[in-house]
Amino acid sequence: MAKLPGVLALPRMLRHFATTGEGLPEDGAVEVDAPDDALRAVLSAARSGTWEPAAALLSETRSAEDWYRRGQFSAGLAELALHHHGWLDDWNRARPGDPDLALVLAELEIDRAWEIRTAARARHVSQEQFHAFRTLLEDATPVLRTAADLNPGRPPT
Repeated sequence: MAKLPGVLALPRMLRHFATTGEGLPEDGAVEVDAPDDALRAVLSAARSGTWEPAAALLSETRSAEDWYRRGQFSAGLAELALHHHGWLDDWNRARPGDPDLALVLAELEIDRAWEIRTAARARHVSQEQFHAFRTLLEDATPVLRTAADLNPGRPPT
């Protein structure tokens, strides 16, 4: 019988398996790419149905021309809106021409398209998914154009 490489190491590894995580934090105790404190508070408010903190935070980044944080915040808000959208609907009803809202809506359209397409390698994405992805991106064009028109500031290059 032939010996397979590494097979002898397996029992040794299994014998020590219980201690491999020793001293590490519990699962879920570490947040990877955690949002900064300002965004975390706004996301929490949005989850509970309050849109005003999101509007105020994005307005601040626009006034300060803080394009990097503005991009991070709008992306985080759009990601939340994929599955918790009541707060965004309320914001849209209250301030339909808000440039900050337009930015989040544009990001949301892109996120919706990618949710259908998935981040899988192209060979693992069905033709139906690609078709839906392209269709959603085409449908997003007016939303993206509105966001660009309402946000004429110069983002970083």
